[in-house]
Amino acid sequence: MSLRVLHLMASGERGGGADHLVGLLPELEKLGVDCEAVTSAQGPLLTRLSSLGLRASSFEMMQARADPRIAWGLRRLVAERHVDLVHCHGTRAAFYAAMARLPFPMVYTVHGLAFRQHVAPWRRYALGAAEVLAVAGAQELVSVSAADLALLRRWHCLDKRRGTHIPNAVDAKRFFPGSNRVLREEWRAGANTFVIGTVARLVPQKAVELLVAAAATLPRTLVVVAGDGPLRDELERQAHETGAPVRFLGARDDIPEFLRALDLFVLPSRWEGEPIALIEAMASGLPCVAAANEGACELLEHNQTGWLVPVGDAGALAAACLHLQGVPEERQRLGGAARAKVASRSWAAAAAALLPVYRAAKEVQGRDGHEEP
Repeated sequence: MSLRVLHLMASGERGGGADHLVGLLPELEKLGVDCEAVTSAQGPLLTRLSSLGLRASSFEMMQARADPRIAWGLRRLVAERHVDLVHCHGTRAAFYAAMARLPFPMVYTVHGLAFRQHVAPWRRYALGAAEVLAVAGAQELVSVSAADLALLRRWHCLDKRRGTHIPNAVDAKRFFPGSNRVLREEWRAGANTFVIGTVARLVPQKAVELLVAAAATLPRTLVVVAGDGPLRDELERQAHETGAPVRFLGARDDIPEFLRALDLFVLPSRWEGEPIALIEAMASGLPCVAAANEGACELLEHNQTGWLVPVGDAGALAAACLHLQGVPEERQRLGGAARAKVASRSWAAAAAALLPVYRAAKEVQGRDGHEEP
């Protein structure tokens, strides 16, 4: 299928959305889709895409949440491209693309519904309004989460003719079971030390403070956190004041090796679409404990492929970690089941599933009477 697709993502920072693009675009190229990406110059995404031989350029959409000047600038930028359609990743990119009324068919991938956040009601309303506009502006919609897709339909934001569930994937050549004594020695984790880890941006959504609180109550434990963000100083202060054995490692480029140094993976997020960090931990054969948000519940079945605890409950998180610390055979069983659950996930399959979505987006715009580019 010969197509030229412009991919828009507002943030260039590390995160699941960025990992999604890095995994997906090379596979689309193999299928004959000519991909170009536009994202923020802030963060490593531009460099990561360029290192893969992909065309990537910068445009800033992160300065404001609803600035007509950004929409106008985006329209000018996109109009200069000779593309068949625009694929927006994330609410902000889709919101500005819808506001700009781009002259090309638009596909929107929902990586997580932002209005699920635990924020003030007025802000949730604003986020919901932005989501409605983003969905309305797209000829076709993709969601990495079946629960998010169902919610949009229940709210009558999306009719039954639109909407495709294409789950996130994992690179099985990079994420697989193993051990990493080098990192454990670097962390000074002895033979009797139980190493718990997470991969997360240090922002309120990820609720890493709950993991810090849990760590303060666990014996013979070291918690390692891969990721950075605006809450790092606050979280480090919490760990120091409570005596929690937590090391904040900052952003890392060796996540597969990091995961192979763990005994247990924990994801305490308040909300998620479908968390790539959790999928990668499952592919690495790790037992996983996660807060029972919508995204984690799609991946983990309690006591079958992982453990689920109530959202926002540090005590339940600590209890789950303590239980699994004492039962190595259960950790092995859960890790094996988790790996089997995501074994069929691949970026090649995700890319192939997008081709009919792209074709449908062009057909919808044609039916609506818009001029084809």
